[in-house]
Amino acid sequence: THQTLGFWCEDYGLYGEEDADYGLRIQLQGLQNAYMEDEQVGMHLPAGRAAHIDGDTLKATDGIEEKTHAEYRAFKDESRRKNVEDIAKRNRQDYQTGVKPLYCSSAFVEESRKDPVCQNRPDESTRQKNQTDEKPKKVSPESTPYPSRERGRTVSVIASDSICGRIRLLQPLLAGERIWTKGAIVSDANIILGHITPPAGNGQVWVIQRTCLLDAADLANVQYQGTRLIHDCDDLLWNIPADNPNLRFLPPGKIEKMLRLMDQADCVTVSTEPIQADLKRRGINSIVLPNSLVRQDWEEFRPKRRVGSRPRIGWAGQANVHKGDTAILETIIEVLKDEVEWVFLGDAPRTASSPGVISEVYSMVDLAQYPKKMARLNLDLALAPLVPNEFNEAKSDIRILQYGILGYPVIGTDIFPHQEAPIFRLPHEPQAWIKAIRERIHDLDALEREGETLRQWVLAHRLIEHVLPKYEQAWLGREAIPCTQAPPSRVQVPPAPTYAPRNQVKLSFDCSIIIPVWNKVELTSQCLTHVAEVTEGCSYEVIVVDNASTDATQAFLSTLSGDVQVITNPENYGFAKACNQGAAAAKGRFLVFLNNDTIPKPGWLRALVNEVECHQDVAIVGSKLLYPNDTIQHAGVVFSKNCLTPYHIFRGAPGELQAVNVRREFQVVTAACMLIRREEFDAVGHFDEIYQNGFEDVDLCLKVGKRGKKVIYQPESVLYHLEHQTPGRKNPETERHNGMVLMERWASSIVVDEDFHAISAGYANRYHFRDGMLQPTLEALQSDMDTRSWKRVQQVQELLLRQRQDATQGLKGQDDRELRALLSEYREWPEDGEVLRWAAKLCQSLQLLDGERGFWKRTLSIGEDRAAREQLAKLALNVNDLSEATDHIQALLQFDPGNGAGHWLQGILLMQSQQCAEAARSFRRALQCGSDPRKTSIGLGMACMGMGDVEEAWRVFEQVVADCPDDVEAINWLIQAGTSLQRWEDLGDRLSRYVERNPADCDMRFALAGVEFRAGRMARAIKQFEMLHLLKPDYEGLHDLEILLQTAPLDRHALAT
Repeated sequence: THQTLGFWCEDYGLYGEEDADYGLRIQLQGLQNAYMEDEQVGMHLPAGRAAHIDGDTLKATDGIEEKTHAEYRAFKDESRRKNVEDIAKRNRQDYQTGVKPLYCSSAFVEESRKDPVCQNRPDESTRQKNQTDEKPKKVSPESTPYPSRERGRTVSVIASDSICGRIRLLQPLLAGERIWTKGAIVSDANIILGHITPPAGNGQVWVIQRTCLLDAADLANVQYQGTRLIHDCDDLLWNIPADNPNLRFLPPGKIEKMLRLMDQADCVTVSTEPIQADLKRRGINSIVLPNSLVRQDWEEFRPKRRVGSRPRIGWAGQANVHKGDTAILETIIEVLKDEVEWVFLGDAPRTASSPGVISEVYSMVDLAQYPKKMARLNLDLALAPLVPNEFNEAKSDIRILQYGILGYPVIGTDIFPHQEAPIFRLPHEPQAWIKAIRERIHDLDALEREGETLRQWVLAHRLIEHVLPKYEQAWLGREAIPCTQAPPSRVQVPPAPTYAPRNQVKLSFDCSIIIPVWNKVELTSQCLTHVAEVTEGCSYEVIVVDNASTDATQAFLSTLSGDVQVITNPENYGFAKACNQGAAAAKGRFLVFLNNDTIPKPGWLRALVNEVECHQDVAIVGSKLLYPNDTIQHAGVVFSKNCLTPYHIFRGAPGELQAVNVRREFQVVTAACMLIRREEFDAVGHFDEIYQNGFEDVDLCLKVGKRGKKVIYQPESVLYHLEHQTPGRKNPETERHNGMVLMERWASSIVVDEDFHAISAGYANRYHFRDGMLQPTLEALQSDMDTRSWKRVQQVQELLLRQRQDATQGLKGQDDRELRALLSEYREWPEDGEVLRWAAKLCQSLQLLDGERGFWKRTLSIGEDRAAREQLAKLALNVNDLSEATDHIQALLQFDPGNGAGHWLQGILLMQSQQCAEAARSFRRALQCGSDPRKTSIGLGMACMGMGDVEEAWRVFEQVVADCPDDVEAINWLIQAGTSLQRWEDLGDRLSRYVERNPADCDMRFALAGVEFRAGRMARAIKQFEMLHLLKPDYEGLHDLEILLQTAPLDRHALAT
């Protein structure tokens, strides 16, 4: 019916007769409207009626017409009368006389045709037939536009992303029409809004995408009817980086829903092997359908070469999405500004507009116009930077294909998506890119040949016809048929390599010992000599990765023979990159990372291998490392209560101490000597190269632990470690960088465990100032009372570790009650400031107010403490105990007059005492002293509101919103100030920008509708009302808002549309 008659007629205004209009067209077409007695709606009352419901039968017995309902009903009746007497009467006559065709188009869909993913229209022949027939004709079964049975399955595409939807779903659908019948092409939003429902049942296929909006129950229903359900995913969305702006479209629960829908689907398709491998670990099987191009979209475009006064180098990609990836270009642009011209499509690094830089920056275009726009960039060299991380490792090579089919030669980051195509790959470091660019632009003829080689490779391997057999296998459930349609190559094209997962590599050894080196040839020689002398009981190879040593290292390595590989880098790539290079070349079952400043003792390797062979749940094993004086350098890594810093526990203890000769499970061990299962190393994405010679091992162990695997310290594996012999390992700037990266990534999931391990060995972990720093010291527990008090600390950390382990294994934690009980016994805890402060913060995170207050007060009993004063003042203010709050704030400011937090608390106290002018002065003083600018400015604005200085309050809140545009609290205060000043248009503009970024915030959308109404911008107000109605039809206050909008003198037709 939809294909024959089209859409609902959009001539009608609010409360029109669209349904009767459609029913008339059905009748005139010769079809039937059927009344189904056995299909019942539970309850449907006339608009404006409030029902009385029988409590037993749950049936509506009558309705009460209240005054507001009556007024509303009268308005609806008048709207309907105008529609019936005018539009409906005219349309009936036009349909019957043939003046107006029975097929109705949709302005909404016509607009949507700009985005092919939202297309859904009948065949053109059907549409023309309905428009040209002089008289309506009954359609016989033989002439219906439905697919014949011989065509097989009908495939409908339901996309949630217009760009990926076109590349991954629409293009294959259109290209494969000889294989299947094209069904609906629609967005999931349009299904939810009721604009269209694709056909379901036997012979039907639905292909959904990414974070589909449809509910699992609805999809299960169409599967029950016989529909084959395909779920496509082209990104590792559950590992999207924190700095990726698309993260805001993935609220809590969305990823979990997506994975559940994948598990429910009949077939899951992905764009790359890393996504496939990740899903397999989650128990979800999938088929890889690599991204490809449509020849017809690109073949007419051939860019020009050498059109600039200098070589033209460029990048293309979505705006605001690749800031992290393209950050590397800022330095490159600045260095090469006198040597090249820069061209950017979609986005540009900050330095592209710097003085002296020749650059062209173009806005992103519609996907249909993208090939033409790309060709007009006329590049001599294209760049493809990607920050090495788990998300990017799983991305596809679509950008390489788009560059390549135009003949652009490419330089790209050495990362998995770039391994297949014939491009120049290099580390993600500015100096390496600068060097490579300079080398290539000096021989433009060779550069053009590189581009032609890449073009021929794309034409030979990555067009849509090359992958259609795989689509047939996935979408229809048939076996893939080899495709023979690949065009002949005009030049010799390198073969398309296949992705070989680690477990398919031919393994020749038990272990691959990977040793990164940079200078210090004497240490490397010493290490390798001892490895050869003392290693027995398992087969091994040695892989030495030389980071461009400047001493005699290269000459020494050239003398080595046997099962030794040497990888020589052109510059120092750092520890993480070197280890990853070694792992990529390894042929051992287990990977062993070893510093060159170590000297192994007999049995060191066999002990590591025994550990993983005897314990299948163990993924990483660390060794006991000794200083040359036989004291401990490493016996496990723990996290401190003081700022979560990881450190080596038992450092400096005698090597024969009982505590360091016990096998233990830790969260982290050092990579100075570490064994890891190679499949686990691949699963977690290797060492993260964002770290600069530090904390790579901590990050790796935490990633492994997150997967529920164990990290073990094995003291039977013993080596000497001449720590920090490699130059450059201790650099304050890189240490600060590494620490920031580690905390940003792991602070919320790290568990403090230093006391758990110390107390279990009979020691208390006390902090003292040494060398100007607060450092831990292990002190033996002396008395039974001392032991009992510290035992509580151990038990709490043990429970937290157990909760973390349960969470990684998907188990529901059972320890919360016991944990809370231990924290409630704050009087029984040890008299130790660091322990008490840590326990207070833990209570705060668990919202145990009595425990938090008790621990902070005990902290103060030991000595004056700023953090304790601040928190106790806050707790007192929260319960309106102004006297206690005053005592703590006065003591805090007396102890530290420049304490910004103290002045902020003083402002809060004064606000609670209604002393707004004094509070404003305190907040301004707090800002001068470095207090948090957001919360302090909000306090200042509140004080100004209390003083009646609304203009100043508006200015303050406006600045907070400018600095923190998505801060809901600041926006609510701005609404209050704007309402008092009646600055409706300014307020509406600011709220509109917030709602654009946060479309699911119904509360703010409701406020925006009211603000726009008061600003007299009715079209905007109606738009927000309609969106709110679609998002949450039962939103409280929505009915009142509708009445409010209807009371204003406005165009009823505009209201409807």
